[in-house]
Amino acid sequence: AMIDKSEVKPSEDRFVLPSGNTTRELSADESLKLAKETYNRPVAEYIKDLRYGTADARDVAAQALGSLKDKSTLKDIFESLKDNDSNVRAAAADCLGYFGDKSAIPKLEPLLRDQSRAVKYSAIKAYGNIKDERGVWPLLAMMDEQDRTLRKTTAGALGKIRSKVATGRLQRALYDPSSDVRAAAAEAIGEIGDIHAIVDLCHIVAQDDDRNVKFRAARALARMGDKGGL
Repeated sequence: AMIDKSEVKPSEDRFVLPSGNTTRELSADESLKLAKETYNRPVAEYIKDLRYGTADARDVAAQALGSLKDKSTLKDIFESLKDNDSNVRAAAADCLGYFGDKSAIPKLEPLLRDQSRAVKYSAIKAYGNIKDERGVWPLLAMMDEQDRTLRKTTAGALGKIRSKVATGRLQRALYDPSSDVRAAAAEAIGEIGDIHAIVDLCHIVAQDDDRNVKFRAARALARMGDKGGL
């Protein structure tokens, strides 16, 4: 039976391999090597599946093309963003994030209004991976989503883009009801490095009741060179 990804908690989108008793993220070269071993059919066959295959085949094809990072397939991936199957739309958005191609930015915005949670999640992640400032304003609107995982993921994406335009909204997110969102907001502010958030970060270090949030806020302050965060 086909699984609806909208009912599954989104997971991180990078391959990891065991390293002793822990796991580590693969380098870009290692990821590509593993992708070529995993998806070892010719690119043309994946494109054919993406255009004419079943929903499951289209989903796998989009994942394969994203992992292989073959930008000659961009046009077909763009078309898959409008697929009638939400799993395929999500996989296509993931694919664009792997490519990191800035031409995808205007194509992603409609996905933020998709009915599927998984599609929204993948689009948010793609914005963060592409790291284009044009993605900031669409993402800011996603900080008002009811779903805390989407708010957390949006904060992370804004941190990757590193635009100070996002600082004000991320400061508000430091007081979000979800500790996961607060932690992500603190981390993002640290990535952006905007000193206008120092007062709020100091307040979080002193007053938040979650140790992880305190740690993230302290680390953000340390990144900005503020000794109050150490």
